[in-house]
Amino acid sequence: MLVPATCENCNQATKIDIDLFKGRTVDCARCGKPVPPPEKFEIGAGVVVGNKYCLDDRIGESLLGEIYHGHDVTNRAEVRVNIMYDKGDADEEAATRFMQEIEVLSSLQHNHLLSATESGKDHNMFFFVTPHVVGTTLQDYVAKGRRLDEVTAATYLLAVADALRYIWTEKRLIHRDVKPQHILIRAGNEAILTGFDIAKFSGENSSNALTGLGYTIGTPEYMSPEQVQASADIDFRSDMYSLGVVMYELTTGINPFADPAQVVVLQQQMEKIPQPIGSVVQGFSVEFSNLVGSMLEKDRNDRFQNWNQLIVTTKDVLNRATRRSGASTEGNIVIPKWGAIAAAAGLLLSLSLNVVLAFLLARAL
Repeated sequence: MLVPATCENCNQATKIDIDLFKGRTVDCARCGKPVPPPEKFEIGAGVVVGNKYCLDDRIGESLLGEIYHGHDVTNRAEVRVNIMYDKGDADEEAATRFMQEIEVLSSLQHNHLLSATESGKDHNMFFFVTPHVVGTTLQDYVAKGRRLDEVTAATYLLAVADALRYIWTEKRLIHRDVKPQHILIRAGNEAILTGFDIAKFSGENSSNALTGLGYTIGTPEYMSPEQVQASADIDFRSDMYSLGVVMYELTTGINPFADPAQVVVLQQQMEKIPQPIGSVVQGFSVEFSNLVGSMLEKDRNDRFQNWNQLIVTTKDVLNRATRRSGASTEGNIVIPKWGAIAAAAGLLLSLSLNVVLAFLLARAL
């Protein structure tokens, strides 16, 4: 691991391999004077991980560690670096989960997922690298009180559902933490699913559903009833429910299960039936409202029974909403039909001129 250091003689900035030169000095490239490595340092801007990825700034955190925006020192390509400190036996379970996340992300190949391009251990931490995404998360929408219209919501729903379909059908993987914070919207209005910290393979030991403290793993406001109960046979329909909560919140501006008391949130996930979207806000079709309602059924047997059913229904809802709104979706970008608008404007102008000419002719006669 390379850490920043400064020559006390000429103030030349340099980087020192903290492992290689521990207790030793390195000569300054400018004045030749010895530069000792810092006695203490913190992970942050300027640190180079794996002798290749320079951390620029901290952009967030995950359940298991921290996320940094950085760049590849060999070609300046922007990257996201996820790190987790190795605490030894004190947190062996977390280290195992982090390594599993690396294994999972390294094998993913999908347009709406971020794949890990490199991973390793450096000094006292594990790390993995993914491409950098320029954009925002749906959590930013929630924080700013922004709501999605039906076309945009159905577009994002379709993208994330397809990503979840892929990880289930190809990997038998359950995400277990689908929420606004883990859905990135990058340039081009394209949704990307992230946050595989607690993903679980189907049939994996159900003890992974609990932490050492006995708390149910996941984010209570978005957990399915079966996830709340830590069911041993949890499957893709749990992620479907969580995605339904996300869509409900992003369209109504309300998380239907939110409460200051976590125990109340968990109880409401088991019992509370949210009002249909159409009865909470205007501008949404019955079809879209029913679609999300089906995703939020308490009994998983009453939800869509495979991802393809949900995707086909969502495409139909999106096409109908697109026609109603006079917009088209190309590459997941909502684009007004300016050609139709221009034609209508031209026709209106032509009619107006004809009326004026008729009026002037009548007066002349």
